[in-house]
Amino acid sequence: MLTDSELAGRALREHVTVETSATAHAIERARLVTAATTRPSDPWRPVAVTAFLAAALALVVVLWQRWQTPQDAMAFTVGPDVRAGEVGLYYAATADAALPLRFSDGSTVAVQPSGGVRVQRTGNRQVALFVETGRARFDVVHRDGTKWEVAAGPYSVSVTGTAFDLMWNPETRSFELAMRSGSVTVRGPGIESGVVVKDTERFASRVTVDVDRAKPPAAVPPASAAPEPPRSPQPERVKTSVETPVEKPAPSWTELLAKGDYASIVRAAEERGIDQAIADASADELRALADAARFSGRPALAQRALLAVRSRFAGTKAATGAAFVIGRMADTSGDLRSAVTWYDRYLAEGGPLAAEAAGRKMVALRRAGDAAASRAAAVEYLQRFPTGPYARQARELAP
Repeated sequence: MLTDSELAGRALREHVTVETSATAHAIERARLVTAATTRPSDPWRPVAVTAFLAAALALVVVLWQRWQTPQDAMAFTVGPDVRAGEVGLYYAATADAALPLRFSDGSTVAVQPSGGVRVQRTGNRQVALFVETGRARFDVVHRDGTKWEVAAGPYSVSVTGTAFDLMWNPETRSFELAMRSGSVTVRGPGIESGVVVKDTERFASRVTVDVDRAKPPAAVPPASAAPEPPRSPQPERVKTSVETPVEKPAPSWTELLAKGDYASIVRAAEERGIDQAIADASADELRALADAARFSGRPALAQRALLAVRSRFAGTKAATGAAFVIGRMADTSGDLRSAVTWYDRYLAEGGPLAAEAAGRKMVALRRAGDAAASRAAAVEYLQRFPTGPYARQARELAP
């Protein structure tokens, strides 16, 4: 014969399933009561039934609490001191420093100086956040089931995992979103169906309001006329407008270079003004301009760009690489002494193409008719690069 605890345990296994709704727990509890009260009679039946019902009630309470408690709710910390964040609180950055919010899934939100946000809701891989004012930088980790909703004024942004910057100015009612990677869907006045913004696109919008209020009657009706029923004031009429829905930035010079569009790079530099472009372009832009000019038959422009890299970004890898390219250009044009000078500068700065530069220097000296210098360069080459690309020529020249 089974003991009381065994009877209760078997009944629990037979009649209780793990459900997640209160209705299901109530049904299971009724089934347990019925099962207990219909078992064969024995002297210990009241005790068994009591123990059985107590165990069942305890299990129902545990399952009810489990159902009521959200599992894996998203947590977050705030600030450099990593204090625990609270849903519903307003978090504002100071005027001179950003305020970081770090979420348990690895996502981060950096509230830019003078900006303010409020985390409205967190759940299992779900976050609802409101940008009340200013700028915020979002880096949301993409995971299956992840869903972020970011609101700013009358606009909302649906996010599954991406990086973007968002700005909301409540005074001017201006909204801006600049993508850094991924894609989002923006909804708001005039774009209720949503606009997809992706890659490095930029979205900007502004809400304008026009108010037309009802005017009082121009004249009072005569006393004999029947009184008119009172008129309800006309509602305000609100008009919204969306400006520059999606603005895709022009491709960079490095992107144009990768596509082989050299003419567009040179044209862009000319439109900006060659002197101005040489003066304020980045190192990458100058190198792209130099390559585009070389491949377009504009060697003088290419050399100007490369010399600008040397002077404006001295001591960098870009400057060292420019020395090698200038040497190549001089070598190709027949200015061998200048080529040797630039190859020596490159070798002195320790670029990764040292074996190539040393070999070209050796060959340039031979072509210039300087036999002694070319032999010395050959000996040095074999000492430094015995298996280099110019080793065969070096062995032919070495004594």
